[in-house]
Amino acid sequence: MSYQPEPDPEREFPRLFALKHRTVAWKTERPVSFWFWVWFIVTGITLSVFALGSGYQMQRPSTKLFAAFAALGWIYPFYLWVRARKK
Repeated sequence: MSYQPEPDPEREFPRLFALKHRTVAWKTERPVSFWFWVWFIVTGITLSVFALGSGYQMQRPSTKLFAAFAALGWIYPFYLWVRARKK
């Protein structure tokens, strides 16, 4: 039996890992901006699902979770921004 090393996903998918490294660096360097954009995207998706779909779509627990994050998700970036301003 010959030795077969595990495939290196970083070599097989370099563009994906480059995107991952940029995203992690962005989250580390500018957390307020990162979390604001996450909230903004989730809010857009939730509102489009609500506007384009029918009311029964909002009965699913996952959609309720997205809706809760869309409604309250601005609090965490705001908290990070206030904490950064105090330093």
